[in-house]
Amino acid sequence: MSTTTGVSLSGINSRCKRGPDMGTVLYVGPLEGRDPSEIWAGVCWDDPSRGKHNGTLKSGKKYFECRDNAGSFVLLDKLELIPSAAAAPPSKPAAPQQQQQYQQQQQQQQQQQQQQQQYQQQQQQQ
Repeated sequence: MSTTTGVSLSGINSRCKRGPDMGTVLYVGPLEGRDPSEIWAGVCWDDPSRGKHNGTLKSGKKYFECRDNAGSFVLLDKLELIPSAAAAPPSKPAAPQQQQQYQQQQQQQQQQQQQQQQYQQQQQQQ
């Protein structure tokens, strides 16, 4: 299975892994009380014993929701994002409706990547 190191904002709701553990990215961004230049991924692990919380920090700030003790925060560059089949170019000509959906997905991903780049530039300027 092909993987890509790092997750962008378009990686939200994407499958990911760290070592042998698989999960779903439910949050991407900074964390309260941490270096604001660090970008974290909030992950809900498939194996609930892998996590440490339910998406809420000890301070009470909620970043995402998942089962108790199934969630954790991982530095963005420590995760591998598993590309979805929907993000891959179609292997055969698709119906017009499917082509339109694919183009919309591509546009949304580009917008999310631009937002992440803008956020990172703002963080570097601070």
